[in-house]
Amino acid sequence: AGPLPDSLSPGETTPVTVTFEPTEDGSHSATVTFAASGDVAGSSQYAVSLSGEATPPDVAVSETDLQFGYVNTVEDEDASNTIQITNDGRSGTNLTVEDVSITDNETAAFSVADAPTDGTDIPSDGSASVTVDFDPNETGDLTATLAIETNDPDEDTVEVSLTGVGSAPSQRRSAR
Repeated sequence: AGPLPDSLSPGETTPVTVTFEPTEDGSHSATVTFAASGDVAGSSQYAVSLSGEATPPDVAVSETDLQFGYVNTVEDEDASNTIQITNDGRSGTNLTVEDVSITDNETAAFSVADAPTDGTDIPSDGSASVTVDFDPNETGDLTATLAIETNDPDEDTVEVSLTGVGSAPSQRRSAR
């Protein structure tokens, strides 16, 4: 809507748009007062009460523990798993993905193959996928953590445990 007119003729109307853009969570209220001048019947001021509820986004993940099982290091096999990041916040909230990374990854066996770019917004009831690859170069139990940083005020970093086993099948020799 454009600027409000200076005056209205009898019986004329004009739309008024009020935007709610809270900067803090919680309940908010305000009053918009319209003043009339000139030949007005009744009160020359009209007050409209406004209220709104600002709710934060709420991050959730489909898995908190990704297990990749046994992966053969001799034949250079690898494995992938995908999880979903969802915004369980109320309608109108946006969950912003700030960073997706692997931590505690001493062997570099785990890597993020696909993830939302930093700054991606996930609307309420929306989701985004993160795919993690497991490509071990050594044998044994391997672990790391997938860290997902968001703007969720009560859970800004969600951690997903990553576990896999690098294996090297023994080769049997046949007697000739």
